[in-house]
Amino acid sequence: RTIGVDKICSYLRFQVVYSYAPFLDLRFEDVLLKWNKNLYGITVLPPRQKKCFFSTTGAMDMPVSKLFVDAYFPEASRDAALEMLYEIRGVFNESLQHKVWMDPTTRVKAVEKLGEMFMEVGHPSVWPPATFQTFQKYGGVHEKKNF
Repeated sequence: RTIGVDKICSYLRFQVVYSYAPFLDLRFEDVLLKWNKNLYGITVLPPRQKKCFFSTTGAMDMPVSKLFVDAYFPEASRDAALEMLYEIRGVFNESLQHKVWMDPTTRVKAVEKLGEMFMEVGHPSVWPPATFQTFQKYGGVHEKKNF
C-alpha cells in the first residue's frame, strides 16, 4: 500500500502546527483545544505555569533534573540504594549457580549478562554534557530565581 505525497505533506503540516500551537496565538490554541476535546476529552487548557514548566523541562531536561537532584536527593540515599541493588545482584548471581534446570552454557551467559548490568539510581553516574549547558544567553538556569 502506498500513501500519496499530498497525504504525507498534509500529515507533516498537521504535526508542525500541532507541535507549535501552544506557542502561537490564541486562534491556534482554540483549535488545539477543540482537537484535544474530540480526541482525548480535554476541555480546558492547562494553567500557564504548567505550560511553562513542561516547556522548560522539555527543552532543558538535564539541567533542570540536576537542579532537582542537587536539592532533594542526597548522595547518601543514592549510595544506600546502589548498595542494596549490588547485594540483590550478588544474591541473584549466587542463586544462578544452583539452578538445576540451567545447563552450563546458559549459566555462563546468564552470569555474563548479569555482570554487564549497570546500576543507576536517582541520576546518571556521569551526567551528560547537556547537563552543564548554562543557557546564559537566555538568562541562565537558576533554582528559585523566578518562582
